[in-house]
Amino acid sequence: MKITTVSQFDINKIKQLIADILSLPNYQVIDISQPHDLTTYSQFITVLVKSQYEIGCEVDYDPSKEIETISSLNELTLSVNAYGSNGYDEINKLVSSMNLTSVWERLKTMKVGYLRSSQIQTLSTDTSDVKEPCAQVDLIFSINNVTQADVKRGESVQIITEVN
Repeated sequence: MKITTVSQFDINKIKQLIADILSLPNYQVIDISQPHDLTTYSQFITVLVKSQYEIGCEVDYDPSKEIETISSLNELTLSVNAYGSNGYDEINKLVSSMNLTSVWERLKTMKVGYLRSSQIQTLSTDTSDVKEPCAQVDLIFSINNVTQADVKRGESVQIITEVN
């Protein structure tokens, strides 16, 4: 049985979208689940998939192709942190921009829908005796994960019965 992922959430495309919205270089939007040396940056954005849960699921079978398709609608929460002196302004700009038509169109090409955001929070982190300003928000998206599997049907079945 061959199982294929047809569509799923792509963190790299979301990182690029955030970089474009905030007019930042691509490398300043970082997937924090991957190891990075952040000591060289005075300003940067981190993203992290915080949670994902299934809202509903549809299973379809195409007998002509012998393929079963599962479409799973999920709600995904992405935590976004902005570090640096203008972190709050960057997060505010990001949240405000999420409802722009151009952003919705890009999300649509990624098969992602923007639902809402959490409250913007101002945080600060202590690094080497210096308080570093930080702002945080959760962006909530709807995503549709699509998976396909080959499901071969049997053409015939041989039944053997024994009589005692």
